[in-house]
Amino acid sequence: MKMELINADKEKGKYCFLLKDVDYTFMNFLRRAIMTEVLTMAVDEVIYYKNESVMPDEFLANRIGLVPIKGEISDVSKGYIKKKGGMVYSNDIQSNDVDVLYKNIPLVKLKKDCEVEIELKMGKGTGKEHVKFQPALVYYREFAETQTKEKLPKEIEKLVAEGQLKKDGNKLVISETASYDFCKYCLEQAGFKVKLSEDIFYLYLELFKNKDLEDIFIDVDEYLKEYFKKISAKLK
Repeated sequence: MKMELINADKEKGKYCFLLKDVDYTFMNFLRRAIMTEVLTMAVDEVIYYKNESVMPDEFLANRIGLVPIKGEISDVSKGYIKKKGGMVYSNDIQSNDVDVLYKNIPLVKLKKDCEVEIELKMGKGTGKEHVKFQPALVYYREFAETQTKEKLPKEIEKLVAEGQLKKDGNKLVISETASYDFCKYCLEQAGFKVKLSEDIFYLYLELFKNKDLEDIFIDVDEYLKEYFKKISAKLK
């Protein structure tokens, strides 16, 4: 297997990798491992001292739990929310142990004289336990190409100029950043036969920033080694 980082936007946490000599089974296995086997932090327990909002306790607790946080992985981190009137945002989560990564997530709106006072306890876990522990949105697609022509139709030339299609010798390749379905549709409508690779794929990660990219792959590597070790033991 060969894996290469071909596109990175660190500010937005978006990454694209090109993987060669793999198949659909491995890509799906890798995607699931990243989403379900990486250890992260999230709000895991909510203790209400006061909730005068219109939102039931369990609904509000679920919303708070989905706010991405980052800190040292432990079960002793705490925080709190205390606010009267107006919109309660994720930025109102106060803690000396973790950082709230997205400040403007609306949680609940309070009437002028209504108040919430909540204690938060952070916990560690994986996406297998709850979606709030997932480190990223992960998906993949096939490497797609077609034979080019001496003279390209105007709509195809436009896609090339926009960078959605790339010329590679006598081939046209759908770019990793392209609107994939749209480009495939345009090519097929123009009479091109699009070939989808069965051993070359693009892997996309959109991080929630609750874990660094390097640490995500360290966790995945450890999981894969342990997984295949168990499989090997069973086959003996």
